[in-house]
Amino acid sequence: MRLGLFFIAMGMLLDWRLVRMQWPAVVILLVLVLLAKLVVVAGVAALLGASAGTALRTGRPTIVHASEHFCQGIKVWTCAAAPIRDPVDGVMVGLVDLSGSPSIFRPHNVAMVAAVAHRIETSLAERYQARRAHLLEAFFDSGVTPAQDDAVLILDQMGRTMYLRGGPDI
Repeated sequence: MRLGLFFIAMGMLLDWRLVRMQWPAVVILLVLVLLAKLVVVAGVAALLGASAGTALRTGRPTIVHASEHFCQGIKVWTCAAAPIRDPVDGVMVGLVDLSGSPSIFRPHNVAMVAAVAHRIETSLAERYQARRAHLLEAFFDSGVTPAQDDAVLILDQMGRTMYLRGGPDI
C-alpha cells in the first residue's frame, strides 16, 4: 500500500511537458531499467538454482517444483524453463521460463516451455534463411560476375558465413 502511494505521489510530481519533450530519453531510461532488472533476475535465478539457472547450466529443458528449489525464499515457486538456441551455431541465445505459485504446476509445463522454445528456434531459422536468401539475391543482382575460379564469401552482419564458393580448403 505504501509503495503504491509512493508511486502515485512521485507520478504527481512529474513534469509531463518535460516527459513529452524528452520522450526518447525517457524510453531509453525505461528500457535500461528493464534490462537491468532482467539481468538481476536471471543472475539470481542462476545463483539460486531455479529452473532458469538449471536450464542455463545444463542446456536442457528443466522443471523445479516447490521444495526442490535450493533457496528457502523460493520454495513456494514452481518453475519450468527451456533454452533457446541459435539455429546456425547452436549457441544458447535465450530462455523460455514459466514461474509462479504451485497452483500453476502441471506435469506438462516443461513440455510446453520446450515447445515454445522450439517454435522460437524455428522462427529464428526461418529468419536466418530469409536473410541468407536476401543476401544472395543482392549479391547476384549487384552485377558482380566473379570468374569461375574466383572465391566468393558472403558474411552476415554477425560475421557468419552465408555463402562460400571456392577459395582455399580450410
